[in-house]
Amino acid sequence: MNYASLKEFLDRGGVISWGIVPTSTELLERETVNSLMELLEKLWAELVQRGVRKEKLLHQSLLAPATCNLMNADKEKTVERSFQVLKELSGLIRRKYDLI
Repeated sequence: MNYASLKEFLDRGGVISWGIVPTSTELLERETVNSLMELLEKLWAELVQRGVRKEKLLHQSLLAPATCNLMNADKEKTVERSFQVLKELSGLIRRKYDLI
């Protein structure tokens, strides 16, 4: 990955959309809000180590579902659950990093 390009992208005001919440039933069942938070923080820590300012990551990031997967056996139920997990994850991040 070209970290310099990512840093320049953020410096120009770009926003990263983190497709962090799985929408397939099997993958979503393996994750929790806390496990997704840990994963996201590991990704952020790697970028910070490479020179990206954490404040930029926090303020120029969006959370998103990994995909819009309506191919699950339960159709939209897993996708709806993914959006609930996404909402909970967003709230956790906002509280932890005082982004409210």
